[in-house]
Amino acid sequence: MDRLEEILAANKAFVANGKHDYTEEDIAASKLPKKKMAIFTCMDTRLTEILEPAMGIQRGDAKIIRTVGNYLTGEFDAVIRSLMVAIYELGVEEIFVVGHYECGMAKTTADSLAAAMRAHGVSEGAIAKIHGELETWANAFRDPVENVKDAVAKIAGNPYIPKNIKVHGLMIHPRTGKLDVIQTAADKPVSGEAAGQEPSSKQQWLDWTVKIQSLAQAGLHYGRDRFDLERYQELRDIAAAMMAAQADLPLAKVKEIFCNETGYQTPKIDTRAAIFQEDNILLVHESTGKWSLPGGWIR
Repeated sequence: MDRLEEILAANKAFVANGKHDYTEEDIAASKLPKKKMAIFTCMDTRLTEILEPAMGIQRGDAKIIRTVGNYLTGEFDAVIRSLMVAIYELGVEEIFVVGHYECGMAKTTADSLAAAMRAHGVSEGAIAKIHGELETWANAFRDPVENVKDAVAKIAGNPYIPKNIKVHGLMIHPRTGKLDVIQTAADKPVSGEAAGQEPSSKQQWLDWTVKIQSLAQAGLHYGRDRFDLERYQELRDIAAAMMAAQADLPLAKVKEIFCNETGYQTPKIDTRAAIFQEDNILLVHESTGKWSLPGGWIR
C-alpha cells in the first residue's frame, strides 16, 4: 500500500468512526478565527499535535501560516499576503511568530541546497537562475531565536500591516512544548525605516550594499535580456555609490575595488609557486605590466 492508499484508508475509517461532526457548522462564522489571532510558524513535522495544545488553541481559534524556518522572504511575500487577508478579511488583531529550538534550517546553505538539487536532476541553468536569491534567503538563516526577532520586526514594520496589530515572538521546544517569550508587542520592534529614523547601524547598510552588489553581479553574468542587463548594471552602480557614501571614499576607487569581478560572487582562491634555480627566481609578466610569481585562480 502506497502513501496515498494509506491516507485514503485512514480517511475512510475517520469518516466512519469520527467523533466530530461539523456538517451543521456555520460556514461563514467558522472561517473567522475565534481568538482573532494568526500564528506564523515553521513547517517542522515535530510541531504537529504539539503547537496548538501548547498554546491552548483549538479548531477555529487561529489562522496558522507555515513556512520553512518561519522565514520572511520579502515585503510582499506569501506570508505577508496571508497575514493581510487574515487581518483585513478575517478580523485578526494579534500575530504570533513562533520559532522552535533545534531547527534544521540553521544548517542549510545555498550550496547545500544547490548540491541536493543537482543530485535530484535539477539543471545547472535552473539553479543558476535562482542562485543569487537562494543565497540571500538560505545563507541569512543562522539562529532561530534571532530569526524570530527579525520576523517580528519585519512584520511590525511592514507598510501593509496596520500599526495597531500586536506582534509577538515566541520559541517552542519541539519535544517538551515549553514556550519562551522572545519579543512582545510592548517592546515595539519596529525597524528604523518604518519609524522614520535612520538605520540602526552602519553595518546594516554595509550588509544591504553587499547583497545588492552580489545580486547585480550574478545578474550581469547570467542575464541574457539586454534590458535586464541594463537594470543589473544600474543596481551595481547604486551599490557602489552607497558604499562610497558610507566609506567616504571616491566613487572611482570603490568601483575599482568593489565592482571589478565578473561571474557569480563567491570567494576565489589563488595559488602561487616560488620556483628557484640557483640564484634565479621565475617571475611572470602580467598583462597589467607588473611582475608576479607564476600561478592563478583555482577553479
